[in-house]
Amino acid sequence: MAGSGITIERLGPNESADVPSETVRYEDLSPRGREVFDEALADLRNGSSEVHPDGVGTFGAAVVHEGTRYGVVVFSSVCGAPGVVFLLGGVAASVVGLVAFALAALLSWRRA
Repeated sequence: MAGSGITIERLGPNESADVPSETVRYEDLSPRGREVFDEALADLRNGSSEVHPDGVGTFGAAVVHEGTRYGVVVFSSVCGAPGVVFLLGGVAASVVGLVAFALAALLSWRRA
């Protein structure tokens, strides 16, 4: 599964983000960045830990919103879906098994 997204956490007065590269004011985010940040903040306030599609555009930044600092964690993953590998392996094994069964049945029928 490939994708990217953000999670946010409220930072204390002397606390820093996990990987702070900069501090950004909420007003300086793009319109899409503010939208994604607002969704993530609403979930944080509701106790949810949803992951939102990336749109903030600041990797590991601290975003200041209404006087409170929030650590923004942006992630990106580019991995294949593990189920596909097992599915293809299972199909290949099934085909080999069916061919072996058909050959065994054919050989035993000819000898009979």
